[in-house]
Amino acid sequence: MIVLRKIMFIGTLFLSISASASATLLSFPVQTLQASDAKALSENAFPRLDISNLGIREFERLSLLQLCLKGKIGYKILQHKLKKEQGPGKEIKKDRKRNKGDLALILGILGLGVLFISVIYYLSIPLAVMAIVMGNQASKENPKSRKGKTASILGWTTIGLLTVIIALALLLLWGVQLF
Repeated sequence: MIVLRKIMFIGTLFLSISASASATLLSFPVQTLQASDAKALSENAFPRLDISNLGIREFERLSLLQLCLKGKIGYKILQHKLKKEQGPGKEIKKDRKRNKGDLALILGILGLGVLFISVIYYLSIPLAVMAIVMGNQASKENPKSRKGKTASILGWTTIGLLTVIIALALLLLWGVQLF
């Protein structure tokens, strides 16, 4: 019973606050623009406002609104999303370095996997070479990342296994008995 009373009290409080807020918003005078006024206004007439770096009090002062707690939380979430979308240039460079290491690792794994497919084994050579080159570049750009080094090792392993397979094939062609 007490829980029901608390819920009803919170509900009526919320309704009264929202009704008073909507009445406050509706009491602002509305001005209409004439055609001559519209020509005078242009995009450059108003400075562009960057709200991602604007504080809550400054936003309230500029917008002539008093934000409640829910509005302030929503404003901070909006600021966070805007900052995340804009993102500084440093984060983009880190993603490129990470992508180069990831790509080199993928090429190394593909080169090693393609080596054992009899129809397209010859594609393992360019995949391994690209894995070695891109792996070395990725490890130079970001020495802490292990993906570049791993990709180079996979590339060299692929080339080593390919030479062993070719050597065994040549020995079998010449008729040498291995066992």
